[in-house]
Amino acid sequence: MRTFTRLSSTACLALGGIMMLLPACRDTSQPHAPLTREAYIWQQQWRDPVEAAAATASRELDSLAVLAAVIRFPKGSIAPQTQYVEVPWQRLKEHGKPIAVVVRLGTPTPSFDVGHAEHETGALRTAIHATLEMLSTAGLSPSEIQVDFDCPEKKLAAYAQVMRDLRAQWPKEKWSITSLPSWLGAKGFKELVQTTGSYILQVHSLKLPPPGRAATLCDEQRSLHWAKQADKVGVPFRIALPTYRSEVLYDAGGKLLDVISEDLPQDKTIRAASRSVAVADPAAMARLVKQWTAEPPEHLTGLIWFRVPVEGDRRNWSMPAFLKVLQGEAPAPKLEPVVELDPSGIWKISIRQTGDGMALWPLQVTVRLASGAVVESTDARPEYAAGTAPNGVTFQLTRDARARVPEMPAGDPLYVGWVRGGSSKPEVSLTTATVSEMLGQ
Repeated sequence: MRTFTRLSSTACLALGGIMMLLPACRDTSQPHAPLTREAYIWQQQWRDPVEAAAATASRELDSLAVLAAVIRFPKGSIAPQTQYVEVPWQRLKEHGKPIAVVVRLGTPTPSFDVGHAEHETGALRTAIHATLEMLSTAGLSPSEIQVDFDCPEKKLAAYAQVMRDLRAQWPKEKWSITSLPSWLGAKGFKELVQTTGSYILQVHSLKLPPPGRAATLCDEQRSLHWAKQADKVGVPFRIALPTYRSEVLYDAGGKLLDVISEDLPQDKTIRAASRSVAVADPAAMARLVKQWTAEPPEHLTGLIWFRVPVEGDRRNWSMPAFLKVLQGEAPAPKLEPVVELDPSGIWKISIRQTGDGMALWPLQVTVRLASGAVVESTDARPEYAAGTAPNGVTFQLTRDARARVPEMPAGDPLYVGWVRGGSSKPEVSLTTATVSEMLGQ
C-alpha cells in the first residue's frame, strides 16, 4: 500500500502560511470505502441453470458484468464478425442489481495503430450501440460499459484513441477496460486508463503449464505485487480473480493446440497428444480477499470474479464454494469413505464429498481388513495404483492423475477400487491434499 507522511495540523498551518500554492495536507485517517463485489457471466447461451446462477449470485454481489457481444476479425479481413449474446435483460432487471455490459474484441486487424484504428472503433461502436438499444428496450441502463480487448502491448496508444472516440459518443456512460499485469509499465498504459477513468487488472491465466504438468491460474504473491504496482498508476482499478480451471491441449510435438476454460458442446472434441491443467485455488483466493479487504491499496475499488458458477459447469467452482470465498473464507470440503459388500464377495471402496467446496481426489486410500483376514485380490480404477499395506491395501493416485488435479463435487460417490478378503467390514482412511499440495507448491 502506498504510504504517506502525515503532518500535524500545526505543521500544515505553518506550511500553508508560508507557501499558499501547496496543496492542503491529506487526511490519511479517512477509511477506505468497502471493496465492491462483482462477477462476470460469460456464457454465450442462457439456459435455465445460467439464469438460476444469476439470481443466486445477485443476492450476494453488488453487480453483475454480462457478456453482451463478441467481435472477431477473420484473418486477413477488415470486416468484423459480431456475435450478440441473447441475454434475458428483462429478467436480469428483476434482480434489482446494477448490470455492466461487456463487449469483447479479439485480435485486431494487422493495420491497427495510432491513426489507423477505424476498423476496431467502428466494430465496437456498432456492437455497443446495438447492446444499448437492447438494454433500453428492457428498461435498463448499464452501470458500466466494459471493453475486453486483446490489444497488443505496443499498441496501447492506439487503444487509447479508440476509447477516446467511444467516450466522446457516449460521454454520460461509465467506462472501463480489462488489462494485464504486463501492461502496467508499458508505454501508453497510463494514458489509456486515464482516458477510461478506471480499469480491471486481470491476474489470472498468465502462464500456461507445460505438457503433462499442472499449475495455478493465479499466483498469490505475484497478485499482491501487481496490486501494489497498479496502485502507483493513480487511477481507480478493480482486480479480476478466477473461479475456473483451464485444460491446455498440446500435439505430439508439444505445440499448443487450444486452451479450454468452458465446457465444450457435446458434438465438439479436440484430439490432443498431451494435456495439462491450470486451476484456481479457492484457499489462495480466499486469502487474497481477506488481505485486500483488510488492507486495500489506495486506488483499489473492488474485486470482480471470472466467473459466476453455474450448475453443471465442470470447469468452475461450485456456488457454495464461491460464496464462501467471497467472504474471505476457504471452502471446507469433506470426504467420507463408502464401503459396500458386493454380492460376489468383494468390498467396493468409494469416496463421497459432503462439504461445501470442490474437493480433490484423495492422494491415497488405505484399506485395512479385520484382524486375521487376508487380502486375496484387489484392483483399482485407472487413476489409482493398487499396492500393499499392513493387513490391507492402498490405492495411490497416479502421477498422471495428480497432474490433472482431479476435482470431486458433492453428490454421487467416486468409485476407487475393490478388495477381496475377510467377512467383516474393513476400515478405510484417506490421505487428502489441498490444491497447492497437489501442485507440489
